[in-house]
Amino acid sequence: MWASYKTTQVNHIDDVFAIAAQANTLLKLLNHHYEKAGITQLSIGIGVEYGRVLMIKAGYSGSTINDVVYMGDVVNRAAHLAHLAGRGWGSSPIVVGDVFYSNLNENNKSLLRPQWTSSIGTVYQGNPIIPPMDDWISSLS
Repeated sequence: MWASYKTTQVNHIDDVFAIAAQANTLLKLLNHHYEKAGITQLSIGIGVEYGRVLMIKAGYSGSTINDVVYMGDVVNRAAHLAHLAGRGWGSSPIVVGDVFYSNLNENNKSLLRPQWTSSIGTVYQGNPIIPPMDDWISSLS
């Protein structure tokens, strides 16, 4: 899963981290309902990185093709992080890159642990959730 957010201040990095934790908690809720309904649970990876992104409109004049395309190293890196997240090598559902991690506050950093990968070096992984939402999910029958 991926998304692009404009972060003009350092504290916005922590806001994006909170959004990733919300998505992770919502996945837990969805999988709770899937399990009750006998549906195979979803397994997704959430990759998060910080950097400059180029947005361009793609298509040609007069056509109905008018998509926004995101380009840049950070897009590729976030995709690789999402691919690592939730995989069988001991990864957690959320994997963040070193630049993103270095801009997090100390509390959010404490929710992640380093993991070295041969493909991109050190990444940080964790299973952050929103505690009140998680408590509510746990209370569901």
